[in-house]
Amino acid sequence: MSRDTRVIVNALFAERVTHWRQLTDADGPADAIPVLLARLRPDSSDAVWGALWDRLYNQGTVYSASFAALPELCLLATRWPAPSRLMPLALAGAIVASDDLAPGAEEHRQLYAAAVPGLSALTIQTLRDAGPRDEPRPYVHLLQALLAFEGNST
Repeated sequence: MSRDTRVIVNALFAERVTHWRQLTDADGPADAIPVLLARLRPDSSDAVWGALWDRLYNQGTVYSASFAALPELCLLATRWPAPSRLMPLALAGAIVASDDLAPGAEEHRQLYAAAVPGLSALTIQTLRDAGPRDEPRPYVHLLQALLAFEGNST
């Protein structure tokens, strides 16, 4: 992501205060989500990723906290080099693509829609800059995320 784009993304979300306890995830109140987000690392095999996916995208169902996590996933991805961005972008893409919304999630889909253009731009840059594609699976997941961000079903 270019420096200018990073500044815009940071400005968009720096002022937003998320009241996680008022949101829900697959396990109920979403107060554990900021703790999980803070523990994330680029290693896709880290158990924290599995816990976050389970709470935000449980068997395809998304929740109010799922959409609230989009700006955080976007900011996280801007801090990592292109080859390390797969997990935050794939999770964000899965959330955006889902049409299985838990009660109360639609309002938050609209509230956090402003994160989607930044996620789209970051995904395009990642596809371009990620380097050799010895393993096609990450490339496919990034393309699926991009389709979701651009409003197409995957």
